[in-house]
Amino acid sequence: HLRARPDEGVERAVDHIFAAYQDFLPSAKRGLARRVLRDSLCAAGVSVERPEASRGAASARSLAAPREANGVFGDAPLIKRDAAREDLVPAPPFVEIAAHQWALRDMLIDWNAGRHLLLIGNQGVGKNKLADRFLMLLDAEREYVQLHRDTSVQALTAAPSLKDGVVVWDDAPLVRA
Repeated sequence: HLRARPDEGVERAVDHIFAAYQDFLPSAKRGLARRVLRDSLCAAGVSVERPEASRGAASARSLAAPREANGVFGDAPLIKRDAAREDLVPAPPFVEIAAHQWALRDMLIDWNAGRHLLLIGNQGVGKNKLADRFLMLLDAEREYVQLHRDTSVQALTAAPSLKDGVVVWDDAPLVRA
């Protein structure tokens, strides 16, 4: 994280990396976890103060959302893929909300660094919209898999289809991915 965003500092990096975990802690425990982490970093000799260059970054985030232009999204390189099946590349209607634009920029930086992405949040906050927009920016296909409590290993690995009146078992999207 720090190599990709050197101007944001350790505290912002910790917030970014552990954001998903912190959201599930009660507020009292969240504050305690932050203090323990901060104290541990200080004890190890790591400066947790934000660099001077990033002190205005919080206000800059609220003013100007990143946009796609000339192969970059904000300051993140936009490395497009060659979609094998253009019909699977999502083209969602997307309202450019600043918070979502910043989330997309952060997702691109992490993706370009070779990290996997996991979007966690309450129902209706826009996880699927972000995923679709992200894939559209990259020209990458989306396979939709619905998981529920009755999902079996067979349902994840093989999918039935009808060809010339005969049921044929093909690789499921998870196997093709």
